[in-house]
Amino acid sequence: MISGLQNGRINWSPNGGTFSVLNYAPQQFWDTQCEDRERFEEHLKRNVEWLGELFYNNPAALRPLLDVHHVELFLVWLMLWQVKGQNEIYEWLGSLENFLLTRRAEMSGLPFIEARNRMDLVAEFAATSKRPPEFTDGSSYLLLVILELCFSLDESQRDELL
Repeated sequence: MISGLQNGRINWSPNGGTFSVLNYAPQQFWDTQCEDRERFEEHLKRNVEWLGELFYNNPAALRPLLDVHHVELFLVWLMLWQVKGQNEIYEWLGSLENFLLTRRAEMSGLPFIEARNRMDLVAEFAATSKRPPEFTDGSSYLLLVILELCFSLDESQRDELL
């Protein structure tokens, strides 16, 4: 999310959620079936390119920390789906899977998804390398959403990720 302005620049969330909202909002005003179709497609293609640059320049975009980040992941998927980016969706979901698997196996300095959306517990876990008693990572909407997004892929890509 936008955390505010500093030095005239907007601070973006690390996972592209705000960027995806800013991509989606203008779509509500365009008639995509008529004369605005070409402008709409140019808008999507440009924003997907920017999203790719965000992921390349900010690896934290592939490391969601809270369960509530499932909403932002859906919005990123929507951008890619709208430009029919099957391979981009596959690569993006594969990267998410790799980072989350590493964290689940406790092979990185980051904890797994905090299911109750408490960033203070994530920060404490990362700072002390000790799980706070209140930290919850048992079940997750984020993981369910990722599984559902896999079903937008063709059968071979979907099966590999699942």
